[in-house]
Amino acid sequence: MSLSDIPITVVTSDGYVLSGMITPRMDYTSSFVMTLEQSSVICQGETGANGAGGLSCSNGFWFEIQIPDYPSTNGSYVAGYDAAGNLVGDNQATRFVAIGYGNEANTAALQGILP
Repeated sequence: MSLSDIPITVVTSDGYVLSGMITPRMDYTSSFVMTLEQSSVICQGETGANGAGGLSCSNGFWFEIQIPDYPSTNGSYVAGYDAAGNLVGDNQATRFVAIGYGNEANTAALQGILP
């Protein structure tokens, strides 16, 4: 059985948009590669079978990922991060990130759910 790549889009509260593909694996882990729009910055990472992982970019930016409904192939969520890229509660966040995957990898819709 072959698994298909899943589109992913990330929109940050400070205006950055990344898009790319998630490559799922049979053991429910995944890898992904995204590019920053209008840039040569490439971001890549992996998630474990629980949807937790990290994203590292060629410009040094890094942040944690925790996909809440993993291994669903469609969904979106907003997470708050501190300046170091760590997941934090909304009241401690300095940046918010909206992540959409599958049929919810839509930039305009993700911008609309950001606080």
